[in-house]
Formats: sequence, structure tokens, C-alpha cells
Amino acid sequence: MRYALMERWNDCTHSFIFGFGEMTLTPVDYTAITRLGFDGDAAPLDSRYQTAALGAELVRTLLGVPTRTRYTAQGYVSYEVVYKFWAGRIHMRLAAWRELLADARPTALAYTREERDQAARSLIFYIISSQLLCTSQNKGDPAVLACLRDLSLISSNNWASLALAHLYHGLDVWTRGRGESNCQFLRPLELLLTPWEGDTWAAYPPRALVEALTRVDACFFRPHLIR
Repeated sequence: MRYALMERWNDCTHSFIFGFGEMTLTPVDYTAITRLGFDGDAAPLDSRYQTAALGAELVRTLLGVPTRTRYTAQGYVSYEVVYKFWAGRIHMRLAAWRELLADARPTALAYTREERDQAARSLIFYIISSQLLCTSQNKGDPAVLACLRDLSLISSNNWASLALAHLYHGLDVWTRGRGESNCQFLRPLELLLTPWEGDTWAAYPPRALVEALTRVDACFFRPHLIR
């Protein structure tokens, strides 16, 4: 399905061209599928951290990852390295815990508050970088890390605007055939298409209204009715 849609994307109008008309992915559609709203505060991205030195420092302090990743010199971070670092650390701690005698084991693995926060930021950074703001390579933008300093504020940021704009950009890149283009740019599109598999569409509340309208009305001329 994603390739069929990609072939119909117009990078000038940011819409899909079909025989019955034109349609695009609206903010209402995006929120209905992802549950991400557009009414939050602007995500405080900080481009200063796109430099190699500052980006690496932020990765160490906020994510707890001391390793220089393959994209550090370019001002980016390999989110796979971040994921593997924490997966490895947790696996080692768990293995050591299991080796203890049952009577000597603590009820849970011991992590400091800082470690728990770093692990949480790493997971969120991985999800954002690999699903919402993914690029043609497995790298994340350190500018996003500035938004993860205070974990209590993350949910109040307007991530939907960033993600939808990035999806448009990824489709544009694919259509224009740039060298950086490959299928990883389309992960956000896959994320949006997946919920419509199986019985999900049948359970979608506006389905009856959508099916009652003509395809032209529903998809192009009166998209505001699909709510």
C-alpha cells in the first residue's frame, strides 16, 4: 500500500493524486491515527546540539551513553547504538542479579534515579528517531535531546506538527529521487497505515459516514466531514 501511495504523491501540492481527485493526510487524520495532538507547546529544539562536541556531550549527560557513534562527527547520533547500549547494560545487570542466591537477591534491580531517567530518555529518543522523525539512515538529531531534559514536559510538546511535516518531507525526498532517499524515510507512513489492517477499519467510528459519501466528497471536496 505504501508504494502505491508514494507513486501518487505530488511534492508541489503535498497531496496524493488519484483518478477521482486529490487527497492528503490532514492534522485531523494524523491525530485520529496516532493520538498525537497539535495543541501542545512547540518542541524546544536546539540546533546548537547539532555540532559534534555539544551533541556528544548531551548524549553522555542526558542518555548516559559514553560511546561515540558513527554519526557523531556529522552532528548526529546513531539511535541503534543508544538502544544497544541500554539493552546491553540491562541484560548484564539482569544476568548478575540472576546469579545471586535467591535469599540474597533484592526484589528488583538497583538503578539510580539518574539511570532511570537516562534509560527513559533513551527509549523516547529511539522511538522519536526511528518512527516519527526517521531519516534515510539510522541516526537521530541531537536537537531533539534538548526536548527530553525534563521528562514531565515531554507529553506537553507538539510532536504531531514535527512528525507530519517530516512525513511530507520524506515523501518529497522519495518523489524527487535524491540520493538520501530510501524506504526508511517512509517508516512514518508505515506507522500510519498499520492501524487500518484487520478489523480496525470496521471499528473506526466515522467509517459509516465515510462509506456513505462518494469517494470524491470524502477524500477531496469535503474532508472536514470525516470526523
